[in-house]
Amino acid sequence: MSIDYLTEAAWIRNSIFSSEDDLKNIHTFYRKKLELDSKPTAAKLTFTADDYCKIYINGRFAVSGPAPGYPRHYYYSSVDVSEFLTAGENIIAVHGYYQGLVNRVWNSGDGLAGLKLALAVDQESGNSAEIVTDDSWRCFDCIAYKSERMFGYETQFAEDIDMRRIPSNWTTSAFDDSFWKQAEKVKNYPHNLIPQPTEPLAWKNIFPKSVTQLDNGHWLIDFGREVVGCTVIKAQGAEGQLLEIRHAEELNEDGSARYKMRAACEYKEFITLSGKADRVEYFDYKAFRYVELVNFPGIPEPEDIFVIERHYPTDHSSELKTSDNILDRIWDICALAVKLGTQDSYLDCMSREKGAYLGDAYVTGLSHLYLTGRHEMLKKVLEDFAISGETCPGLNAVAPGAFEQEIAEYSLLWIPLLYEYYMWTGNVEFVSKMIPTVNNVLSYFVKYENSDGLLADFKGKPVMVDWPENLRDGYDDPGLMGANQDKQSGINTLLNIHYYGTISYAAQIYAAADMQMEAAGITQKAESLKSTIKNKFLTDKGFVDTDSSDHVSLHPNALALMFNMLSADEAKSIISIIREKRIRCGVYFSFFVLKGLFNYGEYELAYDLLTCDDTHSWQTMLKDGATTCMEAWGVDQKWNTSLCHPWASAPIYMIAAEIFGLKPAAPGWTEITNAPKIPSSLSSGSIAINTPRGKVEATFVRGKDGKVETNVQLQGK
Repeated sequence: MSIDYLTEAAWIRNSIFSSEDDLKNIHTFYRKKLELDSKPTAAKLTFTADDYCKIYINGRFAVSGPAPGYPRHYYYSSVDVSEFLTAGENIIAVHGYYQGLVNRVWNSGDGLAGLKLALAVDQESGNSAEIVTDDSWRCFDCIAYKSERMFGYETQFAEDIDMRRIPSNWTTSAFDDSFWKQAEKVKNYPHNLIPQPTEPLAWKNIFPKSVTQLDNGHWLIDFGREVVGCTVIKAQGAEGQLLEIRHAEELNEDGSARYKMRAACEYKEFITLSGKADRVEYFDYKAFRYVELVNFPGIPEPEDIFVIERHYPTDHSSELKTSDNILDRIWDICALAVKLGTQDSYLDCMSREKGAYLGDAYVTGLSHLYLTGRHEMLKKVLEDFAISGETCPGLNAVAPGAFEQEIAEYSLLWIPLLYEYYMWTGNVEFVSKMIPTVNNVLSYFVKYENSDGLLADFKGKPVMVDWPENLRDGYDDPGLMGANQDKQSGINTLLNIHYYGTISYAAQIYAAADMQMEAAGITQKAESLKSTIKNKFLTDKGFVDTDSSDHVSLHPNALALMFNMLSADEAKSIISIIREKRIRCGVYFSFFVLKGLFNYGEYELAYDLLTCDDTHSWQTMLKDGATTCMEAWGVDQKWNTSLCHPWASAPIYMIAAEIFGLKPAAPGWTEITNAPKIPSSLSSGSIAINTPRGKVEATFVRGKDGKVETNVQLQGK
């Protein structure tokens, strides 16, 4: 089914949107019958919704979506749903949602709400059948979820669900919808519909590892690890009985669920029972490990409470096994965080913000490539941020989403990330399509250059350096993000090293797009800027923080190694700085520290930092009970730490690309680099990753003489 067929469908909505303004937290149910004279042989469902919807066919959940997008670039999905249909009467039921908040999740708060759907069915009889959304659809304004309380940064509404207000079996053919009103057909919505380049999310039931009674009617459910999804609770009690439901990532000292989470979410909600056998399903998702039930009727069996976990579909087929159990455990917590954090984009966390940040996407995107081999999500993310440039010169820090935030270094990472995508896929066509954005990013920052080509008195976007503030190694610039200053005091070194890195990668992007003149020109500019940066900021103590400071922090020095700015001799003193400071930074910036060390052959030091038990280490996460990598090194190192934060997944890339040495030597993996950097403490290891050319398996064994034997095999497609 094409967009032409979906065009025949109308946008429909709850009529309250035409009579009231500034609506928030609106749940709307839609239904439509479809008669089939025989079994379907194919059934293509094409749909979109604003902000979001879940679609049920004959009482079974079928699909959800769309991925968030800008109205000028709004996504629709097409899926085959023939397995849900049968001969005779079929019911298409949709739970639509409009949040109405301006945040990092959806482009909401604009009054644009509704559903647009088309279903075409081929039947065994040879006949076809189809339905589209129009004003013949039945519509129900569901107020069962009403709440004004919000979680996170006004990220989502609490769901205090009154089961008495949800029509029983409304998704099935047995339900009588004659008392529902007609849906309202909308004219002239501004959405420019684009086929969603990624698949709809995968959903899977996750059942508890343990169910423990705390008191009479008081139970603690442990899923054994972090989960991201929608909780389902089956219960039957008296009509009007109130259940208290608490979600948490960790426990209090008394063994109860810490529902006042570190990540600024107070996950406490209430369910009012109907007096019948209720199946309560939360609509929006949360990130948690534990569920605490208060005033629960009877004894909850494991099948009575479970989580429908959601994430981008993947088998995560990469496999790692080494002689270092700590390294393997670090890989595991990072891999799970990336899996759960890859939703319809690469999210920074799945609780407080639920937003897709560009800096996070650099780390998570590379991890996701090595874990899955799938690159369509990275392509979508790159395009989402490119589209943000239409209204935010130099790109937003978070996209899509209605919340507009800017961070200078994040914008400067877009071009390097585009190059990484190109090397993984060899997709020259997409690179060429992105050239206008490359030009725009460069043009935006050129405006802030001084006569030396440095970004000086930069006022265009906040400069972060690292986050949180207490993990900046005392970076001496009072104008950094979070300091409430209008500008930096002096020329920021790290920003200019990022600028050099961006310009260097832009030269390779131009070359890939066969723009040799532009590549030559920007290469010359990069070389000039590199010389200027070293002359201006590099002292015998290392790179200083700004031109008006003599403080030497970890960050600009590590970044200079990351972007290969230094000769081998120049790098010696910089490596000494890192050897002394170690990981005196946040988990996000650790990627750049480790990559810089590997770039200059310091793999023993890099491995030490990767596996050490310093306060700043992944081992600290493990000691704090992490099942997914966290926002900070430990639960107490940031006041509002998220315990599932994929930006801490640097070990995935470092293990696969650096320690095992598996990288594309040519675009699309047509040639494979096999340059392992095996630290002396590792005696054996094996890894398997998926690439565009097929599965690559690599092994190594250290013999008694200390020599390492390696083997790499490409299975091919």
